[in-house]
Amino acid sequence: MTHRTISSSAMFLLFALLSSCTSEQDKQQKTLQNILSWTASAEMIVDARTSGVVPDTYSRLAIERCQDEVTSLVNELGDGASETVRVIQPLLQEAADAAAKRDRPAAERVVEALRHARFEINREMTEA
Repeated sequence: MTHRTISSSAMFLLFALLSSCTSEQDKQQKTLQNILSWTASAEMIVDARTSGVVPDTYSRLAIERCQDEVTSLVNELGDGASETVRVIQPLLQEAADAAAKRDRPAAERVVEALRHARFEINREMTEA
Protein backbone atom coordinates (compact mmCIF):
# COMPACT_ATOMS: atom_id res chain seq x y z
CA MET A 1 0.00 0.00 0.00
CA THR A 2 1.33 3.42 -0.86
CA HIS A 3 1.27 6.48 1.32
CA ARG A 4 -1.31 8.02 -1.01
CA THR A 5 -3.67 5.02 -0.60
CA ILE A 6 -3.41 5.20 3.18
CA SER A 7 -4.08 8.92 3.10
CA SER A 8 -7.11 8.45 0.87
CA SER A 9 -8.45 5.69 3.10
CA ALA A 10 -7.92 7.79 6.22
CA MET A 11 -9.67 10.77 4.63
CA PHE A 12 -12.61 8.63 3.59
CA LEU A 13 -12.90 7.19 7.11
CA LEU A 14 -12.70 10.66 8.65
CA PHE A 15 -15.37 11.96 6.27
CA ALA A 16 -17.64 9.00 7.08
CA LEU A 17 -17.25 9.58 10.82
CA LEU A 18 -17.95 13.31 10.53
CA SER A 19 -21.00 12.63 8.37
CA SER A 20 -22.27 10.17 10.94
CA CYS A 21 -21.87 12.70 13.75
CA THR A 22 -23.64 15.42 11.79
CA SER A 23 -26.41 13.03 10.83
CA GLU A 24 -26.90 11.99 14.47
CA GLN A 25 -26.93 15.63 15.58
CA ASP A 26 -29.46 16.48 12.86
CA LYS A 27 -31.66 13.59 14.00
CA GLN A 28 -31.51 14.79 17.61
CA GLN A 29 -32.41 18.35 16.54
CA LYS A 30 -35.38 17.03 14.54
CA THR A 31 -36.55 14.95 17.52
CA LEU A 32 -36.33 18.00 19.79
CA GLN A 33 -38.28 20.07 17.26
CA ASN A 34 -41.00 17.41 17.24
CA ILE A 35 -41.14 17.44 21.05
CA LEU A 36 -41.54 21.22 20.95
CA SER A 37 -44.30 20.96 18.37
CA TRP A 38 -46.30 18.33 20.29
CA THR A 39 -45.87 20.33 23.49
CA ALA A 40 -47.15 23.51 21.84
CA SER A 41 -50.13 21.54 20.52
CA ALA A 42 -50.93 20.33 24.02
CA GLU A 43 -50.74 23.89 25.33
CA MET A 44 -53.30 25.06 22.74
CA ILE A 45 -55.62 22.13 23.46
CA VAL A 46 -55.51 22.70 27.23
CA ASP A 47 -56.24 26.38 26.73
CA ALA A 48 -59.14 25.61 24.39
CA ARG A 49 -60.58 23.03 26.78
CA THR A 50 -60.40 25.19 29.88
CA SER A 51 -62.04 28.00 27.89
CA GLY A 52 -64.85 25.63 26.93
CA VAL A 53 -64.10 25.92 23.21
CA VAL A 54 -63.58 22.19 22.63
CA PRO A 55 -65.38 19.23 24.22
CA ASP A 56 -63.81 17.00 26.84
CA THR A 57 -63.77 13.94 24.59
CA TYR A 58 -61.74 15.69 21.90
CA SER A 59 -59.34 17.39 24.30
CA ARG A 60 -58.72 14.23 26.31
CA LEU A 61 -57.88 12.20 23.20
CA ALA A 62 -55.77 14.98 21.70
CA ILE A 63 -53.76 15.51 24.89
CA GLU A 64 -53.24 11.75 25.23
CA ARG A 65 -51.88 11.72 21.68
CA CYS A 66 -49.50 14.56 22.53
CA GLN A 67 -48.35 12.68 25.64
CA ASP A 68 -47.80 9.46 23.68
CA GLU A 69 -45.82 11.22 20.96
CA VAL A 70 -43.65 13.13 23.43
CA THR A 71 -42.97 9.95 25.41
CA SER A 72 -41.94 8.15 22.23
CA LEU A 73 -39.68 11.02 21.18
CA VAL A 74 -38.06 11.29 24.62
CA ASN A 75 -37.41 7.54 24.48
CA GLU A 76 -35.73 8.04 21.09
CA LEU A 77 -33.35 10.52 22.71
CA GLY A 78 -32.54 8.05 25.47
CA ASP A 79 -29.72 9.26 27.69
CA GLY A 80 -29.35 12.27 25.40
CA ALA A 81 -32.59 13.79 26.73
CA SER A 82 -31.90 16.74 29.00
CA GLU A 83 -33.70 17.21 32.30
CA THR A 84 -35.68 20.04 30.68
CA VAL A 85 -36.95 17.62 28.04
CA ARG A 86 -37.82 15.00 30.65
CA VAL A 87 -39.85 17.47 32.73
CA ILE A 88 -42.32 17.90 29.87
CA GLN A 89 -43.85 14.45 30.37
CA PRO A 90 -45.16 15.01 33.92
CA LEU A 91 -46.22 18.53 32.96
CA LEU A 92 -48.33 17.12 30.14
CA GLN A 93 -50.06 14.84 32.65
CA GLU A 94 -50.74 17.82 34.90
CA ALA A 95 -52.10 19.68 31.89
CA ALA A 96 -54.41 16.79 31.02
CA ASP A 97 -55.71 16.70 34.59
CA ALA A 98 -56.30 20.46 34.69
CA ALA A 99 -58.07 20.39 31.32
CA ALA A 100 -60.30 17.48 32.36
CA LYS A 101 -61.36 19.43 35.47
CA ARG A 102 -61.58 22.69 33.52
CA ASP A 103 -59.39 24.13 36.26
CA ARG A 104 -58.31 27.35 34.58
CA PRO A 105 -55.81 28.53 37.23
CA ALA A 106 -54.06 25.14 37.31
CA ALA A 107 -54.09 24.95 33.51
CA GLU A 108 -52.56 28.41 33.22
CA ARG A 109 -49.75 27.46 35.64
CA VAL A 110 -49.00 24.25 33.74
CA VAL A 111 -49.16 25.91 30.33
CA GLU A 112 -46.73 28.56 31.56
CA ALA A 113 -44.39 25.81 32.83
CA LEU A 114 -44.62 24.07 29.44
CA ARG A 115 -43.83 27.34 27.64
CA HIS A 116 -40.85 27.86 29.91
CA ALA A 117 -39.63 24.31 29.20
CA ARG A 118 -39.99 24.92 25.44
CA PHE A 119 -38.03 28.16 25.78
CA GLU A 120 -35.24 26.35 27.66
CA ILE A 121 -35.10 23.55 25.08
CA ASN A 122 -34.86 26.11 22.28
CA ARG A 123 -32.03 27.80 24.18
CA GLU A 124 -30.25 24.46 24.64
CA MET A 125 -30.63 23.73 20.93
CA THR A 126 -29.05 27.02 19.88
CA GLU A 127 -26.15 26.51 22.28
CA ALA A 128 -25.44 23.01 20.94
